[in-house]
Amino acid sequence: MTNEHHYNKKRKEPREYNARDLVIKNRDVTAAANKKLLPKYRGKVVVVVAKVLDGDRYLLKDIEGFQLTQIPYETIIGPDRMKPWLSDN
Repeated sequence: MTNEHHYNKKRKEPREYNARDLVIKNRDVTAAANKKLLPKYRGKVVVVVAKVLDGDRYLLKDIEGFQLTQIPYETIIGPDRMKPWLSDN
């Protein structure tokens, strides 16, 4: 077995997201900050543009009217740090 084959043996393909999909984003884990009691995910945010950069990166923004802070949230993130939003229905 080569190293590449051994490394990719249990790896799964990243999930594909489309524009306007609702997702929750994994919070950043910083060693210096006390985040033990914070929720693990920030949600719900919307995927604005699918595949912005190489490596299956996505542009995420806050949904209008559902901002948690005064500054609108906008970031570029990979699919490994997102989960699909499960509706309440």
